[in-house]
Amino acid sequence: AQTIKVGGFSLTFDHIKVKNNLSDLLSGRLEPNGPICEECADVLINNQLKLIAYQKRCIDNLGAFLEQLKANSDNKFPFEESSGEKSCDEMFIISGLLNNEEPLKIEDQERSGNDGTLHNTEEPESDKTKVRLAQLRDELISAQKKRAQLQRENQQLDEEIANVSSALNQYEEELAGLKMEYNEQRVKVMEGEETLNMLEARFTDGHQQYKRLRHTNVLNAAFPIWYDGHIGVINSLHLGRLPSNPVSWPEINAALGQCAMLATCLAKKFSYTFKDYLITPIGSQSKIAALPNGPPMPLYNASATIRLLGNNNSSFDTALVMYLDCIGQLQALVERPPDFCLPYKIMEKGRIQDRSGSLHSIKYSDNTEENWTRALKMLLIDLKYIIASTFRNSA
Repeated sequence: AQTIKVGGFSLTFDHIKVKNNLSDLLSGRLEPNGPICEECADVLINNQLKLIAYQKRCIDNLGAFLEQLKANSDNKFPFEESSGEKSCDEMFIISGLLNNEEPLKIEDQERSGNDGTLHNTEEPESDKTKVRLAQLRDELISAQKKRAQLQRENQQLDEEIANVSSALNQYEEELAGLKMEYNEQRVKVMEGEETLNMLEARFTDGHQQYKRLRHTNVLNAAFPIWYDGHIGVINSLHLGRLPSNPVSWPEINAALGQCAMLATCLAKKFSYTFKDYLITPIGSQSKIAALPNGPPMPLYNASATIRLLGNNNSSFDTALVMYLDCIGQLQALVERPPDFCLPYKIMEKGRIQDRSGSLHSIKYSDNTEENWTRALKMLLIDLKYIIASTFRNSA
């Protein structure tokens, strides 16, 4: 807003406009069209009080002057038509009082004529006094009416101030309630953000675990297959034996039990049922039976002297051949030539063909430990490839 200087004070046009509006409100030229601020209300009240005090002083002065005029009229200026003795000096004194001026001295220039005779001015001065008294009465009545109006306006302003104060208190209470509600909601938002951050962290961790598990082959983790020289190893159990590394039969039987469990899990993974055979994994004493009513054959070596018992080793060999036939069924299920094939082809009668075309028997009897161990190692490698195919199919 543009600033101007008035009487040494800097005022903006906004201040001047406000003061003009307040002046119009005080004079009655402008009606308030809405609530006013507390500062403007204070200015109006102070100006109204000053105006009332000023009007009261004027009324008191006029009343005192009226009483003085009445006293002077009764005592010194009896307006009687027959007297005719009112002096011109006294009339000028009254005229001076009515005009709030100093009484005029009676001088010789007020006398008219050159003969030294005094003109009779009693009647004109008396008429002027009566007119002035009537004017004063009218002014007094007008001042009293204006005073009453100002008092009503003052009362109205007091009521407006009371209403504004009440509304302000109500607004302050509402504001305090809103602030309290805001703080409560803010606390809830902070708690929600904390919970959200915790859930996001848990989600991120769970998603990472999900990705890791999705890329994890459960069967490969449950049945790790590796090798130790020329001997295959499953779950840290050696499957096979050599003259240079005579693995104990309990360990070999436990490894065969792991193979039986792995074959069962693979069939379940593919939702497949072995034809003509039923594998019963029981650890180091697992068994396999021919369907529908074949007796269970031991998939383990019951004695280290099996080679000395003649035909007693036929059940163990039969169980190995039946187990290899089951793996052959899984081979036919997963191979998709030429995209995916097992490295060693499983043939009939318990034999495995290596990459050179040579056949190796899975039977323990009528076989050397080196060839038998090599056949078991090729069997484990085929099982590892079948496990890998499960992950490829699921992906």
